[in-house]
Amino acid sequence: MKYYIIKNRKMPWGDYGNTLFEGLLSVMDKNYQITEVHKIERTAPYIPEIYTTISRYIVVREDIKDLLLNNDIKGIEKVHPTEFTKLVNLDWQQWDLNAPNPKIYPREGEPINYIKGRKHNPKFLDLISHSYYSLGLAEQEKIFEIVSDKDDYENYTDIRIKAAEVKYDLFQCGSIIASEKFKNLIETHTDNCLHFIPLQESR
Repeated sequence: MKYYIIKNRKMPWGDYGNTLFEGLLSVMDKNYQITEVHKIERTAPYIPEIYTTISRYIVVREDIKDLLLNNDIKGIEKVHPTEFTKLVNLDWQQWDLNAPNPKIYPREGEPINYIKGRKHNPKFLDLISHSYYSLGLAEQEKIFEIVSDKDDYENYTDIRIKAAEVKYDLFQCGSIIASEKFKNLIETHTDNCLHFIPLQESR
């Protein structure tokens, strides 16, 4: 079985593009306890069918959640309902994504202000036809072999995965890792939401 590190789809403009695509997910209350309902703040009208956030969770539309569960994707430990607490009107999909800079910069140049610096537009709540869920994932440690002391955060050629020891199709180990089974499902049923970086197997 092949395994991959999951990233969101490649966006232009660094953190600006990443914030436009991913938005914000709040998973803790004021006492830093994990809440049952996770809160989403993001741009609208576009909402991806599936995306990763804060390097620990995967947010999925209801039909994609059902697809994963019905196909027995192992490693999903908790399915959290979500609430859209803020949707801002910023249709960045209409921008020139090949341009060197975003069409609009956020207030004070801070990427988070694409969301925090704009008003909630409740009309977009009525346009959401599916529920969304935040998936809490299993953790598995000590499955990587370090083969180089030179970090490679682009292609991860500095590590090898001990594939025979992996227990899950979807899990955390510093990054979010997925099996080929998960990859095939997502690539068949979603539209270019995730980027899969192949991991070399340990010999």
